[in-house]
Amino acid sequence: MHEKQEKEKKLKTIELGNIGNGALKEQFNLELEKVIENILDPNTDAKTMRSVTVVLKIKPEPENREACLLESVASSKLAPRKALLSILNVGQGADGAFKAVESIPMQGGLFGVEVDQDQDQIE
Repeated sequence: MHEKQEKEKKLKTIELGNIGNGALKEQFNLELEKVIENILDPNTDAKTMRSVTVVLKIKPEPENREACLLESVASSKLAPRKALLSILNVGQGADGAFKAVESIPMQGGLFGVEVDQDQDQIE
């Protein structure tokens, strides 16, 4: 009889793996995957701390304290992508339209000005 009571207690106990029929575990695994992908991304800072958070909110019913509303969510905090810096040239083209182009050494055609690639001179 004692063994049966222990078994019933275990069946009634909630575990992280069975919350929402396994949905919380699935959310956790997805968030962990995002963290691992973020760690392996060379466009993020390797030194930045990442995290996965599981939040359980339990709200008892005021009239029946044996019934509770359980809200659960898994989320992650990732390292941001590194900023990319480049030089932008802005001006007005021959047609009068305002333009912006990224500066690339020996870039031809900038605002209607051509660069002779063989001579490295502006024509």
